[in-house]
Amino acid sequence: MAKRKRNIIMLLTICVSIILGGIIDAPVLAQEIIDGDLTYEEGAVDYITPEMLTLEQQKLNSLYRNRVSYPSSIKISVTQFPQQNGYYCGPATVKQVVHWINGSSNSQDWYAEKLGTTKDGTNMTCIPDVLNDCIDEQFYVYSSMGTQTEWMDKIRSSVYNDRPAILDINTIELCKEEKFPYPTKGHFVNVSGYSSTQVMITDPNDARGNVWYDIDVLYSANSAHFRQAIVW
Repeated sequence: MAKRKRNIIMLLTICVSIILGGIIDAPVLAQEIIDGDLTYEEGAVDYITPEMLTLEQQKLNSLYRNRVSYPSSIKISVTQFPQQNGYYCGPATVKQVVHWINGSSNSQDWYAEKLGTTKDGTNMTCIPDVLNDCIDEQFYVYSSMGTQTEWMDKIRSSVYNDRPAILDINTIELCKEEKFPYPTKGHFVNVSGYSSTQVMITDPNDARGNVWYDIDVLYSANSAHFRQAIVW
């Protein structure tokens, strides 16, 4: 009887060890990858009209011909609207921008319909026209990022004029380096401020809302995205 009891205890000990060992050695589940933009593989088609190209050129000409002495730092208090699901970063970001400019905004579903958002995400090239329609002003254009200096020129101009810029970012590598809190292949955020060393974004997928990042980090996130573009 005593021998049988010892055997049972030994068997239980072995089972517990196996279970605990499995828990300890179990791989850590990877963070969910956020993906709210529409890629070419998912059916995106660049929607840039001749009128939009003309407006972009006018903005670029004004930016570089009429040099403005921007303040060293500006912060605008854009209200965060957490995205309703994993692919609504586009509608949420557009809502944030419109709400800041107009003082009110429609639902994320409303903007999703205007943007043509699907479960695969939002086409970035649709954003400028929707914004311009909603704010009743031909201001926003879609542009390539350019160099970091050119990128910051666009950001400063946009924030200085009280018009938050919009970025599409890829943070897969930055997340691995612990420079960004979560991984994303394509995620929309708006720019709500800048300083001499940092840029602030209003992120619909971050509970903190308005977050400052080093310029190099955010530029890298925008550069890592396949579009390498900015709506400003």
